[in-house]
Amino acid sequence: MFLLVYVAYAFLAFASAQGNGKPCVTPNGENATCIPIDSCPVIKRALAYLNPEAVEFAQKSQCGYDDGPLVCCGSVGRITTPAPPVTEFIPKETFILELPPAAPINNKILPDLTLCGIQLGGKRNGKIAEIEEHPWLVALYYTNNDNKSGEFKCSGVLINQVYVLTSADCVEIQGYTLEFVRLGESKFSSNDEHIRKNPDQTSEPIEEVRIAKATTHPYYNRRKGNNNIALLRLERKISYSDYVRAICLPPNDFPHPVPNTIMEAVGWSLTEDGKQSDVKLKANITLLTFEECQAKFENYTKRFYPGRICAKSTNNAPLCNGESGVPLLVPYKLPNTAEILEDQWYLEGLTLKGFGCARPGEPGLYMRLSRYVSWIINNIRP
Repeated sequence: MFLLVYVAYAFLAFASAQGNGKPCVTPNGENATCIPIDSCPVIKRALAYLNPEAVEFAQKSQCGYDDGPLVCCGSVGRITTPAPPVTEFIPKETFILELPPAAPINNKILPDLTLCGIQLGGKRNGKIAEIEEHPWLVALYYTNNDNKSGEFKCSGVLINQVYVLTSADCVEIQGYTLEFVRLGESKFSSNDEHIRKNPDQTSEPIEEVRIAKATTHPYYNRRKGNNNIALLRLERKISYSDYVRAICLPPNDFPHPVPNTIMEAVGWSLTEDGKQSDVKLKANITLLTFEECQAKFENYTKRFYPGRICAKSTNNAPLCNGESGVPLLVPYKLPNTAEILEDQWYLEGLTLKGFGCARPGEPGLYMRLSRYVSWIINNIRP
C-alpha cells in the first residue's frame, strides 16, 4: 500500500516548479489556491484510499512543484462537476443480477466515496459489532425532565462532519430532553476517560458533541409514522477517524436491493425483548418482496407502501427494535476499486418503531432512505 501511495505522489512531482500560494482553478472549476499537497487534507485523504478517480483528480490538480508537489486545493478530492462517470453497483451476498447504474451524490457538503461508508476490516460475522464496525452509528443522549437522570434512548447515523440523521420521533420524547450525541461508542459501560468532549483530545475514540439544531421533516405524522426522519446539526465539526466516519447516502436513482438481499441493522436494542444492550449489536436482515409484505401486513395496508421496506431476520429468530433511528445498511462492491475499499456501505433505511416485536419468521418495517435524499440535501448547510 505504501508503495502505491508513493507512486501516486511521485507522479505529481513532474509538474513544473511554479505557482506556490497563487490562485488556481480546480478540475471542478472551483477557485482555490496552489499549495503543497501535504497541506491539502482533501486530496491527501483521497489518495490514502487509492481510489482511481481520486488519483486521477489529484493528477489533474497539480499546479507546480516547490520542494514537493503543489496541488490546486479546493473543498473536495474528487470530480463533482461534471458528474463522475456512471458506475455499476453490484450488491453483495445476493443473486448476481444486472442492476441499473447510479452515480454518487454530487454534493460538496457530503463526503465523497473516498470517505463515506468505509470500515476497517470489511464485513464480519457475529452478533456483537467490533469497535471499528459501523463507525457511522451514533447514540442519542437524553435527560429526564423530572429527576435529571440521563440515558441513551435513540440511534442515528453520521452523514457528514456536522450532521446526524435520525428518526423524527427521537427529536421529542415525552418527559425527556435531547442533549448530545455520542460517536465512536461500542460499549456503554466503558470508562468515561475514553470519551473525548473537545476536539483537542484526538487520542480518544469516543466523542460527545452537543446538538445545535434539530430539523424534522415538515410532513412528519407521529400517529401514522409517515416521513419519520430528522436532521441534527452538531455544535461543532467532528473529525473522522477509524471509529468515527460518515455513511454513504443513496442517490435518488440508486438501485434498490433485490429480494433476498442480506442487509444489516445495527444498534443497541436489537434483542429478543427489545431491552437495551451494553454493547453495539448487529443483525442480518433479509429483504422480502412487496407482495410478501402486503400479505404479512394485511391489517396494516394503510401503513405499508413502496416507500417502506419489509424485511425479516435471516435466521427467523424473533427480533425486537427497542429504539428508533436504527439504520438498515447494505454493502456494495465497486468494480475497479482498490482492495481496501472492498465494501462501500450505504444507508438503505431507518427502522420504524411501533409494530412491537416480530415473531419468529415474521418481518418488520423500515423507511426507505432514497426517497428522502433530496429533502436531506436541501436542509443541510456547510
